[in-house]
Amino acid sequence: MTKDAVGHLTINLNALRENYDILKNKAHGKEIAAAVKANAYGLGAIEITKALLKKGCKTFFVANPDEAIELRNSIKEDYTLYSFSGFNTHTLNTYIHHQISPILTDISQFALYKQNERLPSCALHFDTGMNRLGLTKEEFHEIKNNPELTYNIDIALILSHFSSADEPEKTESHKQYQRFKEITEHFPHIKNSLCNSSGIFLHNDYHFELLRPGIALYGGNPVPLQQNPMSPVIELTAPIAKILTAKKGSTAGYNLTYKFEKDTELAIINIGYADGLPRTLSNNTSFYYKDCPCPVRGRISMDLTIIDISAIPKKDAPIIGDHIEIIGKNNSLDALAKNAGTISYEILTSLGQRYKRTYID
Repeated sequence: MTKDAVGHLTINLNALRENYDILKNKAHGKEIAAAVKANAYGLGAIEITKALLKKGCKTFFVANPDEAIELRNSIKEDYTLYSFSGFNTHTLNTYIHHQISPILTDISQFALYKQNERLPSCALHFDTGMNRLGLTKEEFHEIKNNPELTYNIDIALILSHFSSADEPEKTESHKQYQRFKEITEHFPHIKNSLCNSSGIFLHNDYHFELLRPGIALYGGNPVPLQQNPMSPVIELTAPIAKILTAKKGSTAGYNLTYKFEKDTELAIINIGYADGLPRTLSNNTSFYYKDCPCPVRGRISMDLTIIDISAIPKKDAPIIGDHIEIIGKNNSLDALAKNAGTISYEILTSLGQRYKRTYID
């Protein structure tokens, strides 16, 4: 085990590429793009993008132009880079200079795109059921009835986004598919994209030509009601800062939320909510040392968490500097998220900047 003063986040790029292959096979060889927004869900957009380029991935999606600039400045290879939002008069020159493909989500953006021949090809994003980003049903009918609106727009992709693909029992995904199919029929010979990670596992009909996984690439479970088909990509550990014995009747942490019923051996570990560990895990989960569960006692604080190590066999007793497994073989990303009352996306994207990061390649 590593012996550091900070938490250690290990990102397995080999597992990332395994997940790319799993998704490629599930999609029957259709193009797999990668969502690398939010710093590749907290794992490092530059490193993740480089690893996926080696697998032949050539299309990437970010949230805004700033995220795109970071990739363009660091990776000079030939790839298509879409930005979900941010295309306006103030950012126009950024899109041109860095060759960022805009995703048009409002009909008012069409004129701006037409005015600038140096822009790369774009995508049209249609809202099929989220009331979020995307051209509305009314805007689609306006486009359909006025074909000149899209003249001189180099459209490379038509896309939409599932609202509930991780809940297969709901019928909304099929309704969205039907709405999207109607839209795509108006744009023959243009590539289409509907599926996120969970959508890939819903139905082959939903795949179209390009699929846009995010969380599944990073090891999150795209089918929450089934066993996770993806390989785990991250391991997170935190070092022990102090070992002590709490006396019977004493309490742990802020606001005295846990009272010890007997003398209990504790370890204080260097990880807290400033590192992305949700406070909802307070008194509500276990971490692991050599496969032995160590329950969290008391409230998680900014930099520290208290765990009960009394169940660890004496022969395996930890010392200061030893690392405790937060996410790993005993405690999956999705299990931790469930205990926290949240989703794996939020756990990953909340990971702090204080970890020592290691990439296995």
